[in-house]
Amino acid sequence: MKQRFIVLLAVFSSLLAFMFFTQSIRQIGVNRSNTFINLIPVFVAILSYFILKESLGTQQIVGIFIVVIGLFLAQIRRKRKDAKQEMIEIHDI
Repeated sequence: MKQRFIVLLAVFSSLLAFMFFTQSIRQIGVNRSNTFINLIPVFVAILSYFILKESLGTQQIVGIFIVVIGLFLAQIRRKRKDAKQEMIEIHDI
């Protein structure tokens, strides 16, 4: 019974992850979607804390903050590049 539950859990979560990832690619593009892949370990750690009652050590908490800060820094840099690209207009005469 446990083996069947584990298989169903693995298939169901993999299917949902694939569906959400393909939807995010459609909505925001491949480059930005790949940036958010780094949040998977963060969600795993947080959900295991709440659902499985596992403890979060200092290293895990610091790691979560590093990943989140890195994600914000990556998004800030992209926004600046996008703003610069929008300023340039080319007109054909």
